[in-house]
Amino acid sequence: MHSSQRQQQQQQQQQQQQQQQQQQQQQQQQQQQQQQQQEYVMQEGQQQQEKQQQQEKQQQQEKQQQPEKQQQQERQQQQERQQQQERQQQQERQLLLQQQQQQQQTFHILQGQQQQQQQQQQQQQQQQQQEQEQQVEEQSTSRAAVAAKRPAAAAAAAAAAASDDLTGEETGDSLCSRTDGAAAARKCSSKAAAKQQQSSSKQSAAAAAAAAFFLVAVAAANNPT
Repeated sequence: MHSSQRQQQQQQQQQQQQQQQQQQQQQQQQQQQQQQQQEYVMQEGQQQQEKQQQQEKQQQQEKQQQPEKQQQQERQQQQERQQQQERQQQQERQLLLQQQQQQQQTFHILQGQQQQQQQQQQQQQQQQQQEQEQQVEEQSTSRAAVAAKRPAAAAAAAAAAASDDLTGEETGDSLCSRTDGAAAARKCSSKAAAKQQQSSSKQSAAAAAAAAFFLVAVAAANNPT
C-alpha cells in the first residue's frame, strides 16, 4: 500500500510539475508576445516620431527658404532701382554738361561780339575826334586868314547888313498910305512913330556891333595864333 501511494504521490507531483512547467512556458510565451507587441508598438511610435520630425524639418526648411527667396527678390529689386537711379543721374549729368557747354559757347560768342562792337565804337570815336579836330583847326586857320587879310571888308559888310536892315523897314507914310478912315490913320501914325524909334535903336545897335566886329578883326590880324 505504501508503495502504491508513493507512486501516486510521485505521479501527482510529476503532473503538478508538468503543469507548472506548462504554466511557466505559457507565461514565458505570453511575456514574449507582450514584449514583441511592445517592441512593435515602440517601433511604430519611433517611426511615426521620425516621420513627424522629418516633416517638421521640411517645414522649417521651407520656412527658411521662403524668407531667403523673399530677401533675394528684394535685393534684386533694390539693385534694379539703384541701377535705374544711376542711369537717370548719368543722363541728368550729361544734360547739365551739354547745357554748360552751350552756355559757355554763347558766352564766348557774346564776348567776341561785344569786343568787336567796342573796337568799332572806339574806332568811330577816334575818327570823329580826328575829324572834329581837323575841322576846328581848318576853321581857326581860315578865320584867322580871313580876318588878317580883310578886316576892313568885314567891317564894311557888317555896316552894309545893318543898313539893309534899316532900309528894309517901312516908314510911317508908306504904312499910313494903305489905311482908310480917320481912326485908322491915327492908329497908323502912332505905330509909325513907335517903329521909327525901334529903327533908330536898331541902327545904333548895328553901328556898335560893326565897331566891335572891326576891333575883333584887327586883334585877330595882329595875333593870328
